[in-house]
Amino acid sequence: KNTESKNIYSILPAHKNHLWLATWGGLYLFSMDTKKSSFHSVSDDAKTQELYCIIPLDENTLLAGGNQGGLRRYNIRLHTWSAPKYFSDSLDRLDFNVRYMQRLEGKIYIASEKKNFIEYDPATGELNEFPEFQHISSNARHFIKLNSTLWITTDNGLIQADWNTKSVIKLWNT
Repeated sequence: KNTESKNIYSILPAHKNHLWLATWGGLYLFSMDTKKSSFHSVSDDAKTQELYCIIPLDENTLLAGGNQGGLRRYNIRLHTWSAPKYFSDSLDRLDFNVRYMQRLEGKIYIASEKKNFIEYDPATGELNEFPEFQHISSNARHFIKLNSTLWITTDNGLIQADWNTKSVIKLWNT
């Protein structure tokens, strides 16, 4: 279904005065000149809809994640969707909803529902989970890395962790 979506969760600059938008309705390309959007999701692939975030993998590919679990790749040039590369041992751990993604040090880190904080290597397809964070909360909403400290927002407080060891330093509450 190609319907407009008012729930916009993520934004990326695109080519020639355009913006990529991750929305509840799917992926849209918005023209800042004409103020019109074009729909780029697939109506029969739920993983290309209800998107919370998008990040560039390279100049021709976006990585998208959202409420329907797992990740999807979008080829900008060919206008096609595909599953990303997954390491075979990771296939049974794909049940997570993406809330936020960021590329750091060549890998993609994901704040997710169900799995908390995840490390994804797009080159090998390997997914790494961190049970120590999951024991605090299965849901992570956002994170930032400041120097050697990782801060993860969760449903049970703010996790302060050591970036290098990915070990919890302290759980903070407001």
